[in-house]
Amino acid sequence: MVPQRPWNLIDVSRIILVWMACLFVGAIIIQSFPGIPNTAILLVNICTFHISALIILNYWLHSIGVTWEEAFGLRTGFNLKTLAAAAFAALCVIPISIAVIFVCEMLITHFGLEPKLQDPVLALAKSEHWHDIAIMGVMACILAPIVEELIFRGLIYQTIKQSGYKRSALWASSILFAAFHSNLMTFIPLTLLAILFALLYETSGTIVTPIAVHSLFNLFNFGMILVAKTQN
Repeated sequence: MVPQRPWNLIDVSRIILVWMACLFVGAIIIQSFPGIPNTAILLVNICTFHISALIILNYWLHSIGVTWEEAFGLRTGFNLKTLAAAAFAALCVIPISIAVIFVCEMLITHFGLEPKLQDPVLALAKSEHWHDIAIMGVMACILAPIVEELIFRGLIYQTIKQSGYKRSALWASSILFAAFHSNLMTFIPLTLLAILFALLYETSGTIVTPIAVHSLFNLFNFGMILVAKTQN
């Protein structure tokens, strides 16, 4: 079980707002330069999405006198048992998520809508340069799982739960996580996946577990896209 953390809704709301402002700045930078190379776009996204979040979190934790280990259970997270549990969870969730996405795609088509892939997936599928593919691999399999789990499970889920709304914390953080990815076809699968991440965080007491499962899940999807690219 995740112990009580020394943060509140106001502080966490400020962190999220500052982080969203960084994302907005990144979008403006990209839109302001119409012919910007894809590599530059990826690097801007890394700076305004991933690095900015880590800097903001580090500044905030330092200001309240809490270490990363104390904040997210990192001290107990890096062990064989945790990583083995994460690998098993990933193996279980991958086929289920594929089935749920397939059902969602059928439902979207049934109602006359066009199922669309996420923008990062489309960017990877269209990319022709190995260095861009490598950067996207690092983003998808390392940086995104770390930052998204710290924000959505480590902060949002934990803060709402500590306010006395455990069930609401589970659903709110999961729905926000799915909505953050801005894709109708994957909204339900990502919501269910986020619920699993929160439960893994709660039962293991360390953010390392959901990060590891998230990373393995993204790694599998990344690999499948690369395989599809080579076959086309």
